[in-house]
Amino acid sequence: MRGFVSIFILLLMLISPLKSNGQQHFSSVTEYLRSLDGTGVANIKKSVDEFILSIDDIEQQSKVAALCFDYYYNSNYMGNEAIALHIADNYFLNNKLQWIDNEGFMMLQLFAEFNRRSMVGNLAPELILENNFGGYTSTYGIDTKPYGLKILYFYDTNCITCKSETPKLVQFLKEYSDSDLTFYAIYTQSDKSEWSDYIAKHFDNINNPKVDIVHLWDPEVESEFHKEYGVLTTPALFAIDNSNTIVGRKLNGDVIKQIIELSHLNTSDNYYFFEELLQSANNEEDILSIINSLEVISEEDEGAFRSIFFDLYNFLKESDSPLLKESAYFISQKYILGNEQLWSHNFVDDCKSELYFYEKTEDKNPSNRTILYFYRLNEKMLLFAKQLEDLSDSLKSSRAKVIVDSLIKGIKDLNIQN
Repeated sequence: MRGFVSIFILLLMLISPLKSNGQQHFSSVTEYLRSLDGTGVANIKKSVDEFILSIDDIEQQSKVAALCFDYYYNSNYMGNEAIALHIADNYFLNNKLQWIDNEGFMMLQLFAEFNRRSMVGNLAPELILENNFGGYTSTYGIDTKPYGLKILYFYDTNCITCKSETPKLVQFLKEYSDSDLTFYAIYTQSDKSEWSDYIAKHFDNINNPKVDIVHLWDPEVESEFHKEYGVLTTPALFAIDNSNTIVGRKLNGDVIKQIIELSHLNTSDNYYFFEELLQSANNEEDILSIINSLEVISEEDEGAFRSIFFDLYNFLKESDSPLLKESAYFISQKYILGNEQLWSHNFVDDCKSELYFYEKTEDKNPSNRTILYFYRLNEKMLLFAKQLEDLSDSLKSSRAKVIVDSLIKGIKDLNIQN
């Protein structure tokens, strides 16, 4: 099967701890790095850069950078792997500094290659995989819940750890009672019979209207999900928020509840914050000043930027105030459509549609936008009817002409009723 030999080799390499350039400075460097714990990934990156660059001797700088990498590579703080990746990219993979040996450097490269797309704060990579009904489904959201919270669970039916994690997740899904959630159970192997049996045994008895469970697999690894999400061992569990931003990675069944609750809390906090912030805004200038301030405080953290402006866009769009509602479309133009690479394509497409109808309607009242939509639909139907009339005139078969003329009459009748 394509890719599995290379995955096995990479796995052997990646499960071995990376060895840094030396350990004699470890205690003093570690003491400094511990003082930074909990201060935020963006702030830590900046502080670590200043620390590394403050060392003049290039050999000592390499040793300290490697020790910093080790610290964040092995950190128990979720999200700190992004700091390890930052160090790898900015000091070793660009050959600015040298790693002590080739084996360690190769493992550094593999860590970066298999983890850079799925860091906390990243836009989640989209996977379009075959479902258990033979169709294909995107992990960016099913049609009925495109922006709900999502969990991606990569598992193997013969994985020992999966056998203990799956029951915990099943219990969580049965008890879940918050806003809509989509759970993607992604089978990483190729035995369809085992997959079907596993679904029937563990997931068929979950009857929770708050949860949609989607079963997916990729037996030929065509999506390269192992690269996109760094899935070299199972289970691998990811939490993805409303804006398709990764908010938790390499989780387990014991903490997934807390991560989901925290994500809900963040959205609620954002809405409360926006309400407090905007209540004193009396004109467009005040609102734009506030929006600009939010841009400044989030510009160095892509995940925070996406979270703030996704929630702000929806908060403003749902507002009863015409002034605030209009500001939503300013955000759509500048921060979403102006930075399409930061957002999922389905959200971008929705924003484009919303903006189109907004700009084409002089009266921004939502009910009038609905009227405009049907008016434009009627225009298209009449144009189609005219094309059918031209076709009818050229038809020689009387039976075909009757069918087309009947269709034309139906379209015109529907247009009159509208």
